[in-house]
Amino acid sequence: MTPLNKWIILALALAVLGPSKQLRAEDLESVFRAPARYHHQRVTFTGVLVGDGWFLELFKNASDAKGGEHRRSAWVVLPDGLQKPGPYDMRRARVVGIVDAVRGRRNNPFQLKAEKLVMLSGRVIPWEDSAMVFYNDTEAAVLLRVGVPPTQTELLIPPKNPDGFLSIELQYSTLVQVMTVDRKLIFEDKISGGRNTPYYDAKNAASYFRIIEKKIERVSPAMAASWGWKR
Repeated sequence: MTPLNKWIILALALAVLGPSKQLRAEDLESVFRAPARYHHQRVTFTGVLVGDGWFLELFKNASDAKGGEHRRSAWVVLPDGLQKPGPYDMRRARVVGIVDAVRGRRNNPFQLKAEKLVMLSGRVIPWEDSAMVFYNDTEAAVLLRVGVPPTQTELLIPPKNPDGFLSIELQYSTLVQVMTVDRKLIFEDKISGGRNTPYYDAKNAASYFRIIEKKIERVSPAMAASWGWKR
């Protein structure tokens, strides 16, 4: 047998057998039951992510994700080159990666070292809170005090930038004080937000406001889209 024929036979054998450490598992449940069997195997999962960029867990479905039991999820590790701006939380995704059955965290059965991440949907369950988002459309930084003392929330917003915070109240009406960075009152205004108000963004459970000279005005989700704010 010539050397060339030997290489051809070897190539054909590898093509038939494939890599020894490659396995596709489309069902998280099968790996939960026996993670050691999949140790160092390459797998593909479709499920629901929980978390943001610095930590992620992958659950089988929205019900498991809402329940938040760590033993029903894989801990997902994203290498630096794979991290995206997000958002990830409560969104369906397809993840390709290598199973590490030794390094699960938070009682996760295993860790998944991601090689590929594809987002498949927006949020799969409704928000349980609401967001107030403010855009500082002035030429100087402003300090906002939202609410009535002593339970006020403060936000320092640079010029031409947005910022916001979450509220457990889905419908609200509150006082907002707009001040200089050294806490001198510029003006105050009353705002209302939530599901039953104009321009409410149901997709992100958010209300948007623009700070202009001596006034806070409500704006539409379409106008706020250019601000770059994300939940």
